[in-house]
Amino acid sequence: MVASQLPGGEPLTTAYAPDFLVDGGTLDIPADVPGLALRALDRIAADDSEWRSLWEYTHEQAITELQPLRTPIERAANETSKS
Repeated sequence: MVASQLPGGEPLTTAYAPDFLVDGGTLDIPADVPGLALRALDRIAADDSEWRSLWEYTHEQAITELQPLRTPIERAANETSKS
């Protein structure tokens, strides 16, 4: 949800997303949230991550799947750290 609300983030299209976001609604993302979201992505991509161990493809493919989320989050986290 965080990535979808940031500039360059892909819109949510999954049936699991809140209806108001799928319908074009928005959330205000506090400045500290992108940094926290980036830490969460780093944690699930870590060597000891259960998510990583359950991924049916290679680690490289799993990381590739995360990139559309990671790019807008990194951009926002970097902008916040510069302020």
